[in-house]
Amino acid sequence: MIVNTSRGVVTPASPPSLYVFNHVILAIRLPEAVPSPDNGSLFVHARLGRLLIFDPTAEFTPYGQTPTCIQGNTVLLVASGSGSWSASGGRAPKPQY
Repeated sequence: MIVNTSRGVVTPASPPSLYVFNHVILAIRLPEAVPSPDNGSLFVHARLGRLLIFDPTAEFTPYGQTPTCIQGNTVLLVASGSGSWSASGGRAPKPQY
């Protein structure tokens, strides 16, 4: 999955360009025997099945969670010669005023 960590910069209406993305995250296919995390990091893809969104560069983010810069953001899932837009797991953080 490729993403821009500034939420809202990339949308499904954005023109195709690799220059708008600044980060790569993993989508790991979960075997059926592995329980699903219930905190928004699971993505169910029609062809690929259950995928755990995982950012290996976020060393202090616990398993099953995603960093706030990725939560609720638009991502491009790239797999086996195809791609599809998706909203990442989790929720976009609420502004603190």
